[in-house]
Amino acid sequence: QGALFHFRSDQDYGDSTQVIAEADQGGLGLPDRDYYVKKGAKAEELRRAYVAHVQKMFELLGDEPRVAAMKAKMVMRIETELARSSMTRVERRTPKNLYHKMTVEEFQSLSPEFSWHTYFAKVGVPGLKSLNVETPVFFQRLSAVIKKENLAAWKAYLRWHLVHANAPFLSSAFV
Repeated sequence: QGALFHFRSDQDYGDSTQVIAEADQGGLGLPDRDYYVKKGAKAEELRRAYVAHVQKMFELLGDEPRVAAMKAKMVMRIETELARSSMTRVERRTPKNLYHKMTVEEFQSLSPEFSWHTYFAKVGVPGLKSLNVETPVFFQRLSAVIKKENLAAWKAYLRWHLVHANAPFLSSAFV
């Protein structure tokens, strides 16, 4: 699970003899978008339990309960915004819905609040010319959320995803 999004290589849907870089929706702590947007008492209870879990993890990292609760709400707010623009499992079943080949410049224009040139250089593909952006609407929304949220919220979000991804390697309290 990637913080914010997934970036990988895959077969080019337009030319199966080629491998292409691919950017896809991500950034959720719960299994998929439906956990964030589904209506009903059961769904709301699950979201409350998730926020309580995130809060507990922040407390295990040393945050005071009040601060941990505030950070957990920030995480949930960001993840919910990302989930709202994520494709459903049903939408993802149609391959043509997931093929949007574009240049890096087009991608940068689509999602201007994230420095894609810097990101690609840091992950080892500085000369990348094009890629498949599986979920363009997600990346447009990601850019808007980056602009909307303050630095404290992003620090909480990224800290949560770091501990969440590494919990199996930490003490039993985190596991």
